[in-house]
Amino acid sequence: MAGNGALLDWYKRATAAIRSVDPNHLLIYQGNNLAQDFWFTSTPIDSNMMLSVHDYPWLHLGQDISTRVAGYRAAAVRLNAPVWVG
Repeated sequence: MAGNGALLDWYKRATAAIRSVDPNHLLIYQGNNLAQDFWFTSTPIDSNMMLSVHDYPWLHLGQDISTRVAGYRAAAVRLNAPVWVG
């Protein structure tokens, strides 16, 4: 697992490199900590982005998925981006 600062820095560098040759396509960003945590950024990384979450129920035994989905939705709203949960 990368630290939040390192992950954000890498995403910003990768985004700049991609945008230098492709200004149009959707960029998909995974969260930190097994693709479940989007607190590494408080603002959108790109204007055309989507969040990708991987939900692993066995990591959250006894917890209803709706609890986690609410957090994923909050990240999507905060970052103004759609979210896909796989």
